[in-house]
Amino acid sequence: VDEITGRRVVNMADDRIGTIDNVVTAQGSDTVYAVVSVGGFLGFFTTDVLIPMDQMEPADDDKMRVMTPMTSNEAKALPRYDRDQHTRYN
Repeated sequence: VDEITGRRVVNMADDRIGTIDNVVTAQGSDTVYAVVSVGGFLGFFTTDVLIPMDQMEPADDDKMRVMTPMTSNEAKALPRYDRDQHTRYN
């Protein structure tokens, strides 16, 4: 988990999607999600969304990035992170 926390998430066109803040599971589910801060300006007014880990992969470079096929708008439309419904993945 600590290995990917703080990494930038970009799409296949190298557009910035957000930053991984945490890795969680939903209560009653085996699905693992990255909590990604999207939108905002200079770190303010961001929204934390859940991107399933199986929809992301490490980039093939040394820039500490994770790739996803979705656009920024698609990411912003994903379910929101709710601390009461998700548990930190270890």
